[in-house]
Amino acid sequence: MRLYINEVCPKNKYGIVDSYGDRSDWVELYNPSDMPAYLSDYYLSDDVTDPLKWQLPNAALMPGSYALIFLSGNETIGGEIHAPFKLSSSDSGIWLSCLNGMKQDYLPIPNDLVANASIGRNSDLEIRYYAAPTPGEENTTYGFERSASI
Repeated sequence: MRLYINEVCPKNKYGIVDSYGDRSDWVELYNPSDMPAYLSDYYLSDDVTDPLKWQLPNAALMPGSYALIFLSGNETIGGEIHAPFKLSSSDSGIWLSCLNGMKQDYLPIPNDLVANASIGRNSDLEIRYYAAPTPGEENTTYGFERSASI
C-alpha cells in the first residue's frame, strides 16, 4: 500500500485551528513506503458513488510522512491543504482512490463519534477510536482506544 488514510477527525470542535481561523474537520494520509508518494495520483471523497470527487494537489509525500488535509470547503492556502468539501452528519466514511478511480482505502465515520475524537489506525493498521487526535503524528493510545467495527 503506497498511501493510506491514517486518521480522520470528523467533529473537530476543540482541536487544531487552520489558517482560516476555523476548527475544520480533517483527514490525515500516511506514506508507509520507502519511496515518495505523489498526492496528485490520488483523490479524496466523502461519496462512495463519486470516488474522483477531489484530486489532491501536486506535492510529494516523503517516506514515513503524514499529509494533513482540512475538510473545510475552502481553497488551499500557503502550505496548508484544504479539500473543497466538508463532512456532514450523513457521511458514512471517507475514501481514497487512485487515478483510475480504483478505491485504495476507506475509513468509516460512525454517527456516534463524540466531538474531537478521531478514528484512525494503530501501528498494526487496526482501526481504532482515539480520544486525543494526533494530526501529523503516529496515532497513540493516549486517552481511550477501542476497536472500531466496520
